[in-house]
Amino acid sequence: MKIRELNIDDRVAFYTDSEQENPYEGKVTELYYNFKGKEMAQIELDNAWYYNITDDDDWEVIY
Repeated sequence: MKIRELNIDDRVAFYTDSEQENPYEGKVTELYYNFKGKEMAQIELDNAWYYNITDDDDWEVIY
């Protein structure tokens, strides 16, 4: 799945480190698009922290 296929409020899981055991989980709060194919999604975690992910990051949608 690509960033362009995400919707606001979709839940995603992602890793920030290759040695991380459990993924972070959060919901999509903002989607950023550009014409160079470098889309980005802002994810809000349950602890109110934010992360930005791109198509190059290791992430998946949680249904």
